[in-house]
Amino acid sequence: FAGFEHQAVTVSGEIDENMKLEKPDVVIAMTDENFEIDKKMESGEQAVEIKNIGSKYHLAAISKLNQGATAADFTQWFMSPNGPPPAQGIIATSAIGPGLAARLNLNLEAGDYILFCMANAEGKFHLFDGAIKTFTVE
Repeated sequence: FAGFEHQAVTVSGEIDENMKLEKPDVVIAMTDENFEIDKKMESGEQAVEIKNIGSKYHLAAISKLNQGATAADFTQWFMSPNGPPPAQGIIATSAIGPGLAARLNLNLEAGDYILFCMANAEGKFHLFDGAIKTFTVE
């Protein structure tokens, strides 16, 4: 990226193959077309596991919708970003390969959110193919 300074990072240490993660509070399964959330997300801190059960790479993003905004408003804005966005960014994963998962620790407040896929390896954002879901946190 122009204007950004890059530095190499070295990661070292041992991998504990027997290490077990605590069970996540919520599991989100990403298919090639959509998302399946295993239970209602609540406000406050929670561990969320995002599993790619599809055949393509996916990148999950969660944004909080502005009051009165919809997923359709967000998709339209994303296609032609004029004016302020109808949602505020919260968090995104890196690309998740088929059969892999990512873990996010979230602290969500009450409101309406969108979960969408930002991957575009095939030349088109999966978001535009319907990989977007609205959910409410109470």
